[in-house]
Amino acid sequence: YMATRTSSNIWRVNREGQAQSVIEDSTFRVTEPAYSPDGSRLAYILRKYGAFGDVYVSDANGENQTQITRNPGPDSFVTWAPDGQSLWYIAPVTPKIEVRKVSFGDGAERTVASLDLVKGQARICLLYTSD
Repeated sequence: YMATRTSSNIWRVNREGQAQSVIEDSTFRVTEPAYSPDGSRLAYILRKYGAFGDVYVSDANGENQTQITRNPGPDSFVTWAPDGQSLWYIAPVTPKIEVRKVSFGDGAERTVASLDLVKGQARICLLYTSD
């Protein structure tokens, strides 16, 4: 569960309806949570007051938070690679948007695709295939 407003937190709710805070800081906006394939880590977009959102990763319980990106624009659509060894996300680079990949093994970040924006609007969905 994720609340979206000026500030937001990430909560984990079990089958019995009991909620436990995972990421809680009322001065920040935390959105787009995504668990790693093995469930041990959580990636999300964290927007600090007055700044654009960057990709962060923490343990599944919210501890050991690490900032992954430091881009001038708002990152979005963070998703894990199936092996959990890298993250993919969207970074706006006007007048384009870039699909980027960050590898945890070597820390390398690379642009996978650069897409033109049409009249300032784009619809993106990151999918993995076996080929």
